[in-house]
Amino acid sequence: MLNGWKASAILQPSQTAERMVRMEIQASETAGKRDVGEPIAIVRLEAVNGLTLEKIGACREI
Repeated sequence: MLNGWKASAILQPSQTAERMVRMEIQASETAGKRDVGEPIAIVRLEAVNGLTLEKIGACREI
């Protein structure tokens, strides 16, 4: 049985990646660096279709 981060990464890879980036944003702000931040663009890499834009951030439309 899968649990925690491993299950999330397998079942919802894009959402897991976004959560990890948001954790880095928070850590950067907490450390006073502010070198990571919004907007976040989420794309899914697929062998058949190439890129699929799931959430528009700083990336231009594909």
